[in-house]
Amino acid sequence: MWADVLTADASEAFKEAPGGFYDEEMADKLVTYLFSPRNSIDPAQAYLMFRGREASIDALMRARGFHVTN
Repeated sequence: MWADVLTADASEAFKEAPGGFYDEEMADKLVTYLFSPRNSIDPAQAYLMFRGREASIDALMRARGFHVTN
C-alpha cells in the first residue's frame, strides 16, 4: 500500500510541475534522487530530496476518489 502512496504523491509532483508529466526538471530529480542512487541512501531521505517533503497519503486518497483538502 505504501508503494501506492509514493506513486500517487510522485504523480502529483509532476502534475504540479510547470511542464506536467513532461517536466524535465522534475524528471531529472526523479532520476537523480530515486532511480540512480538505488539503495545507497535511505529511501525515505531520497524521497524527501525528490519531493521536498515527506510523502502524503492525500494524493492516494484523491486518486481513489476521496475529497481531500490541503
